[in-house]
Amino acid sequence: MPATSKAQGRFFRWAEHNPGQAKAEGKATGMSTEQMHDFAVTPEKGLPEKVGALTKTARKRGMNG
Repeated sequence: MPATSKAQGRFFRWAEHNPGQAKAEGKATGMSTEQMHDFAVTPEKGLPEKVGALTKTARKRGMNG
């Protein structure tokens, strides 16, 4: 599964290479190294910088808003 934003990809690259620090800071993802790698290797071209929170209307429709 690819990352949905540049920020998510960066986080998983950091978490993949610093698993001890991620767990110590309480940012453990509960994912295997292979799963984190799948998110980390997503090309950033064309991805938004950050994905916003879902709005109430978007949640009803099942869409990102």
